[in-house]
Amino acid sequence: MEQKPEEKNSFLYKLLNFPFFYLLVQFLLYKKNSKSKIFEEYFGLGVNDSVLEIGCGPGINRKLLSTVQYIGIDINCNHIKKASKKYPNENFLCTDAVSFTEDIYKESNNILICHLLHHLNDENCKKLIKNIYKNIDTQQSVLLIDIIFKENQHPIAKLLGRLDKGNYVRTDVDYLNLFDDNLFSKEVKYVNKLLRIPSNFVITKLVKK
Repeated sequence: MEQKPEEKNSFLYKLLNFPFFYLLVQFLLYKKNSKSKIFEEYFGLGVNDSVLEIGCGPGINRKLLSTVQYIGIDINCNHIKKASKKYPNENFLCTDAVSFTEDIYKESNNILICHLLHHLNDENCKKLIKNIYKNIDTQQSVLLIDIIFKENQHPIAKLLGRLDKGNYVRTDVDYLNLFDDNLFSKEVKYVNKLLRIPSNFVITKLVKK
C-alpha cells in the first residue's frame, strides 16, 4: 500500500508556505496568549533558559518566549527569511530538521517542537526523535505541542484535524507511541482551549534517560 504524502498539496494549502497566509491563519485560530501561557506555566521557560525551536516557521513563537537565547530552524526558506528579517539578532537556519546533526543542539537547554510531528510520517518522526536523543544530554528537555484526535471528540475538533495541512494527525495513543519509553521519561498534558474553536492538543515534556 502506497504511503500517503506528509502534507496536503492543493492550491489553498500551498498558500500556507508563504509567511503572510501562514501568520494570518495563526492569528485567526489562536486565542491571545494561549501559547505563551503554555511556554511559561507548563514548560517553565524563563529569561535564563535557552531554546532551539525545530520547525520554527516564520518565527511566530519567538515573541512569546522570554528567553534571551533562541535558535530557530525550518525547512521552509521563505519562513526563515521572514523570521530573520523580523529578528535580525537571532540565529535562524533553513535546514531539514529530520537529519540535522550539528552541535547547535548543545547550545540550548530546551528543544521546542510546536505543531510539527503531524506533518511527518511515523518513520520521519522517529528518525527526528532518535536524532535529537543522540545529540542531547540528560540536562536538556524536549518540549512538544501537537494536534491530536481523541475519543468522543467534538465534531469541529475532528474536522480541524482532518483539514490540517499535515496528513499525520494521530490519536493520542499513536502520538505518544512515537516516543520510546526506554529513551525518554515523559510528562503529558491535554489541552482543549488553545484555539478560538474546539480543538484537542497534547503537550509533552521529554527528558533523556
